[in-house]
Amino acid sequence: MGDERRFALDANVIVSAALIKEGNARKALDKAQTAGMILLSSPVLTRVGRRFRQTQV
Repeated sequence: MGDERRFALDANVIVSAALIKEGNARKALDKAQTAGMILLSSPVLTRVGRRFRQTQV
């Protein structure tokens, strides 16, 4: 990991970035990806998964 910058994003940012390609959440996600490493916790991944399952109904 060294000097690489790390970013923690919440579930709302991840979901918004996936759904709205030109939104601020997507810009934040893209910047974080370019600048370093995105860290996601198990609870955040669970919330994101639940949200995407809800949209399929």
